[in-house]
Amino acid sequence: ISYTWSKSHQDRTSVEVVERRRILLERFIHDLCSHRTLSSDTAVKTFLLDNDQWKHIVDTSHLINK
Repeated sequence: ISYTWSKSHQDRTSVEVVERRRILLERFIHDLCSHRTLSSDTAVKTFLLDNDQWKHIVDTSHLINK
């Protein structure tokens, strides 16, 4: 399943673009919540349920070059 979005000549109005992106986001969230491992991940649950606190749960220190 592809979650990418590309602008094409068929995207004539911003309403169409927003609707297309809404559908892709809805599909992605459905697949995320259906995933055996990710659906029980604390960071995923917090991100979906409490958007203000998810950054505190995800440790990204290993991604920073020291």
